[in-house]
Amino acid sequence: MKHNGEPLLQKSYHIPLPLFDKAFRSFQKKYVYPRNIVLTIILAAIFAVYARSAFKEPDNTLVYVLLVICLAMILIIWYNPMKLRRSLMQSLKGLENDVYHLTLYEDGVTIGTEDAPDAEEPDSVETVESDIDSDAPVDFEDAEDLPADDDGFRPIFDGEEAKAAKKEPIPETELPFGAGLKIHEFDEFFMLYLVKHNFYVVPKKDFTDAEQTMLRDTLPMD
Repeated sequence: MKHNGEPLLQKSYHIPLPLFDKAFRSFQKKYVYPRNIVLTIILAAIFAVYARSAFKEPDNTLVYVLLVICLAMILIIWYNPMKLRRSLMQSLKGLENDVYHLTLYEDGVTIGTEDAPDAEEPDSVETVESDIDSDAPVDFEDAEDLPADDDGFRPIFDGEEAKAAKKEPIPETELPFGAGLKIHEFDEFFMLYLVKHNFYVVPKKDFTDAEQTMLRDTLPMD
């Protein structure tokens, strides 16, 4: 993508693991939980219908089986996001020293990683978001070549065995402003969500007040 004009802002930053955890929780609250609530209401209504049938026909074994299935589905709907978050945080421990670089233009933004210090990475990690209506997530370019799941979220890691060597910087990702890019501001960070691909966390702690104001004035906030 060819940007219009010179960069308005260039900045390097680091995302602490606790901050990423908070950002991922915010992402789930905004894009996962609303759908889960709707599904839970539907399943609860179905459960109520079957419960009434069980009251009228206490000898009907099938009704009790359907009641158990409804409860199990509700539990799975809410358990999967928690399981995913724990798995993702565990996987990201080997990447928490990465340094990211943001370049802001009038019509878009680019995000990539800089050379990271030598660090031993986990042998193999793989996470797939299977419960959101949308990552991805986060600025990990290896995910973009992998197929999305039914909910449109791509695996962050491809499961390839990692080696204890200096990591290569990830090429910059270009995020043009417009359809498909949703941007939200939270107390501690900005979230740039490329729908059905990745979401990117930009922590405010590494930006001055003037730079944060520039981001607010330039980024098309939702």
